[in-house]
Amino acid sequence: MVETGDKKMSIRELFKKVLSHPILLLACRLFLAYIFIFAAVNKILDPQSFVRELLGYRFFPDFLVNIIALGLPPLELLTGLAIIAGPFIREASLWLMLLVIGFGGGMISAMARGLNIECGCGLPGGPSIVSWFTLARDLVFLIAAVIVFVYPQKQMNITIQLKPEAKGISFSL
Repeated sequence: MVETGDKKMSIRELFKKVLSHPILLLACRLFLAYIFIFAAVNKILDPQSFVRELLGYRFFPDFLVNIIALGLPPLELLTGLAIIAGPFIREASLWLMLLVIGFGGGMISAMARGLNIECGCGLPGGPSIVSWFTLARDLVFLIAAVIVFVYPQKQMNITIQLKPEAKGISFSL
């Protein structure tokens, strides 16, 4: 039991209260949207680099690499947009979890085979070599997606209300 003010709650209740807090959920959704929209746009703008990076994994046949290179960025873009703007937050977070698990599997496969390749992530900061760091970074993405999936927040808008009887501005999520 943990005491919070004049209330006692279990660690589990406290954990749930923190993870389901609207500010954390909004931050997770905006973070995931930024990452996946940014990555998608980079891959869409430079598909040749993305194809080269996919070929570096030596995992898929050449004809499938082109299909993945054409299909994955729009999927990342749509899920990035859906996680912030729409009624499909939970579905988008599930897709993001599946994508991140797939990316992690590819990185683990590349590391196990001793490949020294760029991850093909398209993230801010430029190309990253597949490493334990890139895998840990993707784990952060996975955790954020799991939080959003478990505690989907349907309301995204931040409304500002000026109350005549109150002095100041109130924010509601």
